Amino acid sequence: MTGTAMTGTAMTGTAVSGTGLAEAAARAGLTVLAEARWPDDGVTEPEQLPYFVISSFSPLVAATARRCLSRWYGAAPVPPGEGARVALILASVRGDVTIARTIAQIVDDGERMPPLLFFQSVGNAVLGYIATLWGIGGPMLCTSPVTDPEEDALALAASVLADGDADTALVVRAEPACTADEQDQAHALLVRLPGLSLPRPHLPGPRLPGRGERPGNKSGQARR
Repeated sequence: MTGTAMTGTAMTGTAVSGTGLAEAAARAGLTVLAEARWPDDGVTEPEQLPYFVISSFSPLVAATARRCLSRWYGAAPVPPGEGARVALILASVRGDVTIARTIAQIVDDGERMPPLLFFQSVGNAVLGYIATLWGIGGPMLCTSPVTDPEEDALALAASVLADGDADTALVVRAEPACTADEQDQAHALLVRLPGLSLPRPHLPGPRLPGRGERPGNKSGQARR
């Protein structure tokens, strides 16, 4: 990440706006395909990810990305013909504050650094996890602007798309809680340039009973 602004105290002006990312997409001239926020639907804790420890930041990013991607593509992975043309962009003013503080404390104490913390200290680590899970092969970019993070992220997305490096971009703005009265927040958009005509993936509908199978019987055998 560049321009990182992380300190041991809470920072102001980092709340994830419910409309800021969408408004920035409109100003950048991008079409929004899907959108997701965290927290949502009464769920306050994202699922823990394998090999991501201590901090809730990477699970927050992954959970919000999953919600957004699934609303357009359905279940993972992205169709192979499209996955290579999807970019992943993560914007965060604070970044993973918990990991940064933990690493700083370990260094100050002169203790041995756990290898997983090196892995997690790089913002692209969680994007790599998302890319692997969803079959995404486009550019992966992290940005940490101290002002206008939504504008910065969507301008970056517009640039990547205009340069032809990708057809679609998933943009995630994520900010971890730094105090007891705060909550982890994230907002994600799946965007494209206007006028790009790509068919929407077929989302699987409800499974219909097979021949000789009654509704509710998942064994595939007729009930006697």
